[in-house]
Amino acid sequence: MRPGYPATNRWAKPVFLIVFLAVLAGGYYGYTQYRKAVPGEVVAIPGEALLRLEPTLRTTAQRLNTDPCNRTLAFQVTGGLMQNYDYASVIRLGQSLRAKCGPNQDLLASIYKAQALTNDYVNGEKTADEMVADYPAAPSVYAWRSMAREKNGNMAGAYADMRTELSLIPDQRTIPLRTAAELAGLADASGNPCEAVTIMRDYVAYDAFNRQTQQVTTMTSEWQKKGACPPLAGAGTAALHFDPRASGIILPVEINGITVKMLIDTGATRTVLTEDLANRAGIAHSSQQGAIVTTANGQIWVATGRAKTIALGGARLSDVPIYVQKLAFGNGIEGLLGLSFLGNFQVRIGSGTLELGQMK
Repeated sequence: MRPGYPATNRWAKPVFLIVFLAVLAGGYYGYTQYRKAVPGEVVAIPGEALLRLEPTLRTTAQRLNTDPCNRTLAFQVTGGLMQNYDYASVIRLGQSLRAKCGPNQDLLASIYKAQALTNDYVNGEKTADEMVADYPAAPSVYAWRSMAREKNGNMAGAYADMRTELSLIPDQRTIPLRTAAELAGLADASGNPCEAVTIMRDYVAYDAFNRQTQQVTTMTSEWQKKGACPPLAGAGTAALHFDPRASGIILPVEINGITVKMLIDTGATRTVLTEDLANRAGIAHSSQQGAIVTTANGQIWVATGRAKTIALGGARLSDVPIYVQKLAFGNGIEGLLGLSFLGNFQVRIGSGTLELGQMK
């Protein structure tokens, strides 16, 4: 054996062992320092998730330990988690705070959005169910559940929810064509092409001059042919006289075969009936589904429904969307006839004369 070789071999193992132990010690020291830097779990957020938040948001999150039901803090933290794409932590935090503090629409919305962004529409629909139960007057909760149901293949449920969503919008003139067409498409997908035709008819009725476009006519005609649907446009004509000295146009109107006095208002988007009249006319309506509308008496809650037929003189329309209010109109007036009926006719008002003609 060559001189010096045994000496070199003698030091190799000790040196390797020393280096290995140094690396191990350094790694352990680094891990302990990392663990010191990572905050403990806050409410339902793991420390590692908190570490990814900005320092100010991290402090805000830690305040949730002592004030978990502070909605402002919760909203700020979930927003930070969403920006970090940490959807799992958003869901965990939202569900934990809901269990501790009760309903919170912002938190439920955050949970739903996180579930939707991860394509978890099965649980997303469950979250939307909670929102509908807690906030039945909010249009957005029906929109979210409609989307979840559509993703889960429940087209009938998706259609029902979107229809409720739109019925909660007080001014139907603000609904764009894209939204009306989407609702009509869901009606068709759920096996009801004739309801799709009705939806487009109602859409046009609120602004016939601007909304009766070739695109709308084409879509409606396709659904009309597909379902072999009966004509839904206003039928017949009317020429009626009213007292021009009165503060409004008051005329006899037939609702599901019952004739009552109603105020004729070409500026109102939806026909409104008293609750008593709706009950007598057999119109189904629910206090759980409705809208907040502005009247001369301020904002009030109204239920939604549909009249089988409404007739004014010889002018008649089927399947008309209506509102139902508890307040009486006074002076023997039992309702207000708006554009959901009048918008399906050509209306001419002269001195003491109201004429309804067929749409061209």
